[in-house]
Amino acid sequence: MSQTSTLKGQCIAEFLGAGLLIFFGVGCVAALKVAGATFGQWEISVIWGLGVAMAIYLTAGVSGAHLNPAVTIALWLFACFDKRKVVPFIISQVAGAFCAAALVYGLYYNLFVDFEQTPPYRPWQR
Repeated sequence: MSQTSTLKGQCIAEFLGAGLLIFFGVGCVAALKVAGATFGQWEISVIWGLGVAMAIYLTAGVSGAHLNPAVTIALWLFACFDKRKVVPFIISQVAGAFCAAALVYGLYYNLFVDFEQTPPYRPWQR
């Protein structure tokens, strides 16, 4: 029994995949910044990579795991991706990324406010 994905299902997958990717990446950077942690590029890159891997595993079987409007446009131009799916995919990806960024902002709002109101540390002003 084969299952075929509808355009609606593919758009939901792209929404969730792009959202998961941005939630992991932006959430990691936000958490490290407001916590004052000293994680470097290596740790942040690993978490972004985990976010990408999870988003791909979530969406690859349903929509092809584009996760990015640039990928969708490139596949349409160079790999015979169906033209009628381009705009819905892009809208889904942008909406998923926006919702994930808004979720991170909502989760860390108080910490962002505290961080912004804290005067910067300048050792030369002692």
